Amino acid sequence: EQVKNLSGSDAVKLIFHPGFSTSQSVDQVAGQGIGMNIVKKHVDTAGGKLNIKTSSGKFCEFKILLPI
Repeated sequence: EQVKNLSGSDAVKLIFHPGFSTSQSVDQVAGQGIGMNIVKKHVDTAGGKLNIKTSSGKFCEFKILLPI
């Protein structure tokens, strides 16, 4: 119910929340909700930026920018 009231950009940020998953089941590879959380932590630790561009029902693009 709370998700329905979020703005689009706030809803997209949920994928980085620890434990968030859209998978219907959990196994060794999927559904644990740790993948994107780990990606964000590593990008932040490296001093990089993670940009998301999305169009509902069409695409979701992730751009990872890391310092050289």
